[in-house]
Amino acid sequence: MAVPRTTKNAAYLATLPPHLIARLHFFAQQRGHNWKARLRRIWLLGQDADSPYLREARNLIGPSGLDKFTSEDLYHAYQQVPKA
Repeated sequence: MAVPRTTKNAAYLATLPPHLIARLHFFAQQRGHNWKARLRRIWLLGQDADSPYLREARNLIGPSGLDKFTSEDLYHAYQQVPKA
């Protein structure tokens, strides 16, 4: 029996540090529905130098890692991040 998509993706996102989940969520909220394409472009062009968190996310998950979760998955992962 196949693992439900959200369960597998929740497990993938749970491997990321909470500060990166928060940063990706913030980026997605600021950039709208095509945030993944915009982030891929930033990474491809090396325009993430002024954002160490986006650079760290690129180094951990890379562009192909963005395909492993949806915006909804990211939102649910963000809800689990402890708030200060």
